[in-house]
Amino acid sequence: MTITIFVIIGLCVGSFLAVIAVRTARQISWISGRSHCDQCGHSLSAADLIPLISFILLRGRCRYCASPIGWSVWLIELCTGIAWGIIAATTPLLSVYQTGLLIFVSASILIVFADSMYGIIPDTATLASLIGAGILTRSDAWSIAFGIVTALSWIGGIYLLTKKKGMGLGDVKYAPVIGVLCGFPLSAAALYLAFLTGAVVALILIVFRRMSLRGSTIAFGPFLVFAGFVVYLWQNEIIQLAHSLLTL
Repeated sequence: MTITIFVIIGLCVGSFLAVIAVRTARQISWISGRSHCDQCGHSLSAADLIPLISFILLRGRCRYCASPIGWSVWLIELCTGIAWGIIAATTPLLSVYQTGLLIFVSASILIVFADSMYGIIPDTATLASLIGAGILTRSDAWSIAFGIVTALSWIGGIYLLTKKKGMGLGDVKYAPVIGVLCGFPLSAAALYLAFLTGAVVALILIVFRRMSLRGSTIAFGPFLVFAGFVVYLWQNEIIQLAHSLLTL
């Protein structure tokens, strides 16, 4: 029963995240104003806004003009609902850890979709990620401070050296999240993993001609989110692996 409730809440949160992503990209307020169809401008009723269910019942089209509804909306809702259900099933109910995880994962989903679709990382999502990382972190103050400096040096350095072409400002703003979540030296490991996975995905896209070597960019936010979370979850194993390699 608890898991079902969390899934339902997660679906509603996902619907709200989709609104933030779309409205931030269009530079309009996501706090006020009724939801409406992007094509015909008709205001949506409560029956049109039931997370996931409305999309299924309407067969992915607007009730008023029959225009296709973007796949991103229901996918964000679905991913958030599933994530909340998994967290409910694997963490102590209403614990501080669970709260931090819900905040961080929800913000991460928003960043992944917003950056992938629109090339932006909403400041709201970055702030929420920072709060979640602060709750989840296992590092002490010095480790966090050095982790932030490391992340900002790498990402900020690339941002400046490439004259804002190799990295976006949103990535720079997100860098402290990696430092807080992973601490030092694991923040360096997270950055390395982010660049590695980003390079692999870019190479795959180039091979399949989905991306060219010149003039094309790839959203880096999703890789930062992925790498930071992976390193955080398996930090003990990573430390042991590093220690084993250093003692060879």
